[in-house]
Amino acid sequence: MYIIAGGGVKLNAGGSITSVQGGSGAPAPVMFYNTDSPTCGSGGPCQADVDFQASAELKLHAIGSGPYKGILIWNDGKGSNPTSQIFLGGQIQLDVAGTIYSPKGFVKIDGGSGVGSSAAIQVIAWQFDVGGNSVLDMPYDPAALYHIDYKGLVY
Repeated sequence: MYIIAGGGVKLNAGGSITSVQGGSGAPAPVMFYNTDSPTCGSGGPCQADVDFQASAELKLHAIGSGPYKGILIWNDGKGSNPTSQIFLGGQIQLDVAGTIYSPKGFVKIDGGSGVGSSAAIQVIAWQFDVGGNSVLDMPYDPAALYHIDYKGLVY
């Protein structure tokens, strides 16, 4: 679990992000929580954008067990900037799986020439945009995604 406590994060040009698990090369389970620094109100860094736009590849899969099962990115809706944006993109390959939760923000998913097709993804956001130069397959696998108890269109 990675807690981005103030200031956000930006992947610079030429970079790639891959969480590698064992010898298989499959993405290891991770979670990013974007919120304020404890010193936000007294001049410390406050919640900002999460920008994982890799010029090579982006491979991230959500945690597979525990209370945060299925969550890849959680954008704090009660932070100082709940509308902070989330950008995910890989110009060569985009392989992301899990729930991206940003209840008051904008999420953009953008793939290049290859997009992982076996990943289950769920976006809960105020707005989101999907783009890119290839097919983006977003299969629904409820066992792999986060469940919010007693929330939804039907109760």
